[in-house]
Amino acid sequence: MPKKYECNYKQLIRKGVVFFIFIHVLFGVITVLLCWSGAGEVYGNSDYGRPMSFDLKKSPRSEVNYSNIKCVKVIDGDTIILEDGEKVRLIGIDCPEASVNDKLLYDSQITNRNSNEIIKMGKKATKFTKNLLENENVKLEFDLEERDKYGRLLAYVFINVTNIKGENYLEYISLDEELYLFINASIVKSGYAGLMTIPPNIKYSEMFEKLYQEARENNRGLWE
Repeated sequence: MPKKYECNYKQLIRKGVVFFIFIHVLFGVITVLLCWSGAGEVYGNSDYGRPMSFDLKKSPRSEVNYSNIKCVKVIDGDTIILEDGEKVRLIGIDCPEASVNDKLLYDSQITNRNSNEIIKMGKKATKFTKNLLENENVKLEFDLEERDKYGRLLAYVFINVTNIKGENYLEYISLDEELYLFINASIVKSGYAGLMTIPPNIKYSEMFEKLYQEARENNRGLWE
């Protein structure tokens, strides 16, 4: 074979190999991009664009009857666990922390309170909520946003008045033509929580504001 034809033949082979590699690399890049674009649909995106860490198996709540379910544990003044394992954060209220965590340190800085003092207050709030809720059947009412970024259910919690002993400074509400003890409101009214209003969950925010001012003015609970 003449040399000039041999050189052209080798050049064609090299070009063919380069083109083959280019096509495979391009296909790989496209595949990765398609998979990444679908990740947000599967996992949901956090504020920073990373997948959220909550358990997607617990996201749907339609299969569980939350109109009558048992509270098996009170974690702190504003967080409980239900018999189905769901953790519930009470909407609209914020109790002092009862243990050492990042929020305790933050609260200590913005309130200029000693961490031990906050924990002491948090334990009082936890005890109050525990006396109201633990081992009681409850009714949950949801607002527009049903879960927080940690995967917890966000809810207003109620107990039928026939299931609870009388207490001072509790708040009652009529639901479905029955009288219920409104737990979120009662904790605020009794002076064991501040307010945490986060849109779009603001259905009872005006009520909570009124009850909070009432508790402060009358030196109830933590405001003694």
